[in-house]
Amino acid sequence: MKKSLTKVERLHRRCDIINLLQSAHRIGTRGLTLLFKENGKIKNRVAFFLKKGFKNAVSRNRHKRILRAIYREYKNILSQGFDFIFILSSGEYTYAQLSEYVLRLLKRGSLLVEKGEE
Repeated sequence: MKKSLTKVERLHRRCDIINLLQSAHRIGTRGLTLLFKENGKIKNRVAFFLKKGFKNAVSRNRHKRILRAIYREYKNILSQGFDFIFILSSGEYTYAQLSEYVLRLLKRGSLLVEKGEE
């Protein structure tokens, strides 16, 4: 599976995002919230949101870029057929912290594929 984030894998239609925000499973950890719901498709789709409070555009874009990189790192071991929204609260986070938070949320949501299922 490719490590890039293709157009098919992005959640970008307004109606899909609103539907997910209203009826998704919601789990959170320190500064990061994950919303997920089955989408009935073969692939996962993902969107990244940041809450208000980031200092400037540079900081916002950096944190979104880090979240996308972390998602691409874990997308090969995720269960397929889900829509995801990651919501990050304002603050300064390192790559390692965000990676730990994302992995923790994916484990709590039982979204990782077991070794025997691959």
